[in-house]
Amino acid sequence: WSVIFGVQTAFLHLISERTQQIPAAFLSISYSKKVLLNALLTGSLAEIIQDAKMLKQEGYRAFKLKVGGRTLKEDVQRVQAVRDVIGDSLLRLDANRAWSLKEAVEFSSDIENCQIEYIEEPVFENIASFYSETGIAVALDESLTENPDLDSIPGLAALVIKPSLWGGFTKIKEMISYSVPLVISSAFETGIGIAALVFLAAALNTPQRPMGLDTYRWLKEDVL
Repeated sequence: WSVIFGVQTAFLHLISERTQQIPAAFLSISYSKKVLLNALLTGSLAEIIQDAKMLKQEGYRAFKLKVGGRTLKEDVQRVQAVRDVIGDSLLRLDANRAWSLKEAVEFSSDIENCQIEYIEEPVFENIASFYSETGIAVALDESLTENPDLDSIPGLAALVIKPSLWGGFTKIKEMISYSVPLVISSAFETGIGIAALVFLAAALNTPQRPMGLDTYRWLKEDVL
């Protein structure tokens, strides 16, 4: 899929040059002029607090925190600390299927006052049961490769799409047919790949939904 994405990106830029339009305009005549991002928070507790403070000052109003790789108590502490720092900004969590249903429900109970937009992949299965027991909205990422019946999943708030790893640009057309909002997400691509994803996100014309394209600031060097 990464090769397909690369080839599609090359053709997109070629057509853009030939037509004298930015790629977003070629993808959609009603593209958005602004793409909001969610800030990716990872690292130690001290690091995420420091980053959250800095990024909020820079203007970020949505944050994504990785959870599930530590004890439940530590994850709860991290979520509460980030919420204290970011105020009323959006907070998204990504568990990468790390919890059992029991663990996910326990965690959710401990953060019930933290105002979570959604938890991405909280459990490996039983997502419907998770939502039924917690009332916290969910987002799908890894599960999408398994072609789930999206219409049967309650509490589904977003589909997190990584075009460079799964389906390229063409897969997005298929996913747009669902009523669930799409969050275009990066997988630590270089500036070329990130630019293509930004154009794609702009073409979706959802200016109020932050996208998962914050990984570029993690690169020390770039091919550009």
